[in-house]
Amino acid sequence: MKLRELAHSRTGDKGNRSNISLIPYDPSHYDYLREVVTAERVKAHFRGIVHGAVERYELPSIHSFNFVLDDALGGGVARSLSLDSHGKSLSSALLEMDVPAPPGYAATNPIRPGTPARPTAHLPKAEDFLLWPPNVQAYGYRIVDRLFNSRVIRKGPSPRPLSYGQHVQVSYRSGGATFSLDEFIDRNSLSGLLVLKNGKVVIEQYGLGLLPSDRWSTMSTVKSITATLVGVALQDGAIHSLDDAVTTYVPSLAGSAYEEVAIRHLLTMASGIRWNEDYTDKQSDVNCYSKSLADGVPGGVFALLRSLPREHPAGAHWHYNTGDTFLLGAVLRSAVGMPLADYMSRKIWQPCGMEFDAFYTLESPDGLEIGGSRAGIALRDFGRFAQFVLDDGVVDGARLLPEGWNDDANRRTYTFSDSDRALMPQITSGALDGYGYSWWIAEDGAMTAVGFAGQRIYINRAERLAIVTLGAFPQPRYRGPGEHDRVAEVVAFTEAVKSALRGYD
Repeated sequence: MKLRELAHSRTGDKGNRSNISLIPYDPSHYDYLREVVTAERVKAHFRGIVHGAVERYELPSIHSFNFVLDDALGGGVARSLSLDSHGKSLSSALLEMDVPAPPGYAATNPIRPGTPARPTAHLPKAEDFLLWPPNVQAYGYRIVDRLFNSRVIRKGPSPRPLSYGQHVQVSYRSGGATFSLDEFIDRNSLSGLLVLKNGKVVIEQYGLGLLPSDRWSTMSTVKSITATLVGVALQDGAIHSLDDAVTTYVPSLAGSAYEEVAIRHLLTMASGIRWNEDYTDKQSDVNCYSKSLADGVPGGVFALLRSLPREHPAGAHWHYNTGDTFLLGAVLRSAVGMPLADYMSRKIWQPCGMEFDAFYTLESPDGLEIGGSRAGIALRDFGRFAQFVLDDGVVDGARLLPEGWNDDANRRTYTFSDSDRALMPQITSGALDGYGYSWWIAEDGAMTAVGFAGQRIYINRAERLAIVTLGAFPQPRYRGPGEHDRVAEVVAFTEAVKSALRGYD
């Protein structure tokens, strides 16, 4: 159980020291908490954040504890970029500590003393975000901002209307059979489908109860969106060069394996850092990262990144690494001097006339945006972003991306090998050939943003075509025998759309 089920907390600060009180709801739990919430456990819980001693002061007369954490505020109450301004979130982070239930707790404490009964919503378990069964995916992917800390990407006062062309009814072949557009959505558990051709919407359909205003989880497609924002920062001069060292912008990683890494290496997944991206292994790096985000531990992801060893020289080897893109977001945050959500709002969301607010999720309460996963965007605004790329980053005559940026982003910095395809079968199923600036490069040369469980933004600049698919592909443990390859079927549908729209004005 979480400590917050047994106690509440307050935080104070002085200089570089944090004071955290812990008060049990039920005074009878005081002795139990004295045994399980030790200074050593608190120190371990805040590993990577608290660099000094942790002392616990017992106050039995008022059934409370006070923890004093030295060297805990990043040099003073003006916290590092990844934390809030005065460390106030440390109390809520402490309450995320896992503790055993007190003996007899379930039998003798069916309710928290003094808490009235009220209607509540049962929410999916956030730390199992990558492991949810199908019955949870379709609900959970649209309420990500209720499960993780988040920050709004604000739209402007007037959305830019989409231009709608004539609806195109597409059929496609897969597995020796022909399927309709509606069958494509049903067979592949799609929540949203948007097709843009020559700046006009020719298909916009919703499934799984998704509404136009709902923000669906981007999963890793936001890696490509954050990478595009790096291009905007380069155009602004906030980033001097893609060859700048990461530690120039995030000095807290000095002395770690990331000291040899440049921004370009993060963009191209070539940091050379050892990282396990196995979504089915709860002990993998990506699931440890996911749990830290679910628990909202300030600096927890940075602590994980600092612990990672080097496996290859920087720039020498491609390896898919969600941690790299988290760090890319941290670099960008430092470079532009404001939260990513605010920069995205000013530079892309408002100029492009997005219709709905979006959000980045955060690594902790009021903390750093997660640049590489689980943001939330409405389907039409995915389409507007794709059109921004198709327009070469020019909005109303103003160039927001450097000239030639999309050519560089769309260029294969790495071509996939047979061993890559064996390790990641979705490379073959997705007809992917290489990797650019956080964009997968398709065999037909298209820029493709790919996300967990069926999220995809396909941008074919030569065809002036964009296809956005949002989905809830069931994960391996929930697939039945003989189920078709949904990734390959999305590619088959894409080819049918390309063929049907050639010559479309």
